[in-house]
Amino acid sequence: MKASTHDGRFHADEIFALAVLNLIFPDLEIVRSRDEKVYHNADIIVDVGHVYDPDNLIFDHHQRSFTLKRESGIPYASFGLVWKQYGQLLCGSSETSEYIDSAIVQAIDADDNGIDIYETKIGGIGFHTLSDIIESFVPRHVDDDVNVQKGFDRALNFATAYMKRQIELARELFEVALPIIRNAIEVAENPRILIFKKFDKTWLNLVSRESEDALFVIFPTHRKTWAIRCVPKKGKKFEYCKLLPAEWGGRQKDFAEISDVQDALYCHNGCFLAEADSLQGADKLAVIALSDSF
Repeated sequence: MKASTHDGRFHADEIFALAVLNLIFPDLEIVRSRDEKVYHNADIIVDVGHVYDPDNLIFDHHQRSFTLKRESGIPYASFGLVWKQYGQLLCGSSETSEYIDSAIVQAIDADDNGIDIYETKIGGIGFHTLSDIIESFVPRHVDDDVNVQKGFDRALNFATAYMKRQIELARELFEVALPIIRNAIEVAENPRILIFKKFDKTWLNLVSRESEDALFVIFPTHRKTWAIRCVPKKGKKFEYCKLLPAEWGGRQKDFAEISDVQDALYCHNGCFLAEADSLQGADKLAVIALSDSF
């Protein structure tokens, strides 16, 4: 299978589009050229050609007639068009494919289309996106074809490995985590406190998506202790539905005395995480934290 894209400076949208094609076609051969006679000899054309024709595997978005957008308002770039074609095949379900699109693909498409979707909350502090990472592989002198190709190859290897891992993690979320979360919600004695025998912090956003009531999750740690963690607000990472009591923050040796929970071990300074030696202790911490007095 042969894919073609443009030569010269490379960008995140065609790099990640080709990374997806690498996963679909392990023997993929890539040709880089703006010569129509060259790129039209390929089986798949990406980010060049001025045509979007998925039936004939041509994925470009630069033509004046191209107006395809998502419900979010973000226009498709070449990455999004290739993902639209192959994402569900790679992920095994539309739900997982749509999750990857919202978590990864749309941000890269937005950047390629010149749309800002991020803003910093702290003056002087910036952010570094996947598009920025790919940009770092581009040589400073793009007229050096050898070094540009080396940078392209390194960027493509990174993006291919990254997408492979993200697809694995997304499939785990929907195939493993989601059933466990839904069961915890169903059997919970108190809908605001969910108890798990197995849990990972990357599941937290699924908890907030699945339950409007959950405030805390309790789960065992690798240290054989039990953690209580605050549930973030839907779509947020560090904004929580309810924090643990402020006076618990940063406590360790005196945490058991302050909290009145005998086996309480510590509470994070940010008051979003605490631990106890037992499930009963962690559950008692959660119940206390629910008190209206805090």
